[in-house]
Amino acid sequence: MAAPPDPVFVLRAHEADVTAVVFIRNNTILASGDQEGHIILWSVLTRRPIRRWRAHTSGILAIHSVAGDNLLSHGRDDQLHIWSLCDPSDKASSSPQKPEFTLLVNSLNFCGVSLWKQPADREGGAEQTLLALPGLGENAEIDIYNLSTKTYTLQGLSVPNASKDTGLCMCLKFFEGPTGLCLAAGYESGTIIIWDIESKGLVWRHKVHEEPVLSLDVLPDGSIGFSGGAETKISQFFPISDPEQTTRHLTVPTRGIAVVRIRPDGKIVATGGWDSKIRIYNAKKFKPLAILRGHRQGVSCLAFSEAGSSHVGSETNSEEVAPPNMFAAGSKDGNVTLWQIY
Repeated sequence: MAAPPDPVFVLRAHEADVTAVVFIRNNTILASGDQEGHIILWSVLTRRPIRRWRAHTSGILAIHSVAGDNLLSHGRDDQLHIWSLCDPSDKASSSPQKPEFTLLVNSLNFCGVSLWKQPADREGGAEQTLLALPGLGENAEIDIYNLSTKTYTLQGLSVPNASKDTGLCMCLKFFEGPTGLCLAAGYESGTIIIWDIESKGLVWRHKVHEEPVLSLDVLPDGSIGFSGGAETKISQFFPISDPEQTTRHLTVPTRGIAVVRIRPDGKIVATGGWDSKIRIYNAKKFKPLAILRGHRQGVSCLAFSEAGSSHVGSETNSEEVAPPNMFAAGSKDGNVTLWQIY
């Protein structure tokens, strides 16, 4: 095995643990959020901050790009905000902004929102943006909110006696199953459940971990999923392609897989651990490929660049093309590392 690469660059501007990262604007801007509620927008090309503001009074659980050149942030202050990024090149706008929209949410679980962009249908229906969140009523429940219509489409999704059976909902991930939109949910008990959103039915359930599920991700077609928890293993499961197949596990030397992310092309999966290491695996063969060392403390968030987007726009020149196959990692050391691999 060849020696693992070093980071392409280390971004240093946060003064607290980095808790969320996401690529936006055709991979030319990276947004990162921290434990103190600040968001920083970085130019991926110049690797310099463009804008910084305090989006929440508490730590940030998740950030996502949404339609209309907007950014969604979900904080531990029980707030979900939508921010306009109409002019992210405005370097003077570092003072706190006013969000375009705010939704009261439940953040007790430390579970970040999952976002799904539903394309417009053939009958001319508009594109819809759905959000999966821990329930406002009970921490073991899940609510689905339509950001486009500003209404809840589903509330209280859970199994019977969920508080005792599954415990808190810890992580969520939308994906497209063979019969429609599905949602993977990881719970405090170590159980993973796949829900069919249309029928509200339970598609698949398995106790994958002995400790709480801290993060999970699923291939776009639902054929393979990966998860990590507060223990010494990363797990692979098959909720759609072969639900009866035994869950597979790989052991890691130390406890704590804080984050699991699959690259958009489905070829590799990356994990970030409490031990500060990023581990890269072949997604289909479930074999380790590399261990990346770029942080001094635990890695808490990862994000791959968007698929099929590698430049700013038609008016940019070839020197402004952002590198392909890039991913970002945020850590408790306050740094964000940029990587290119395979």
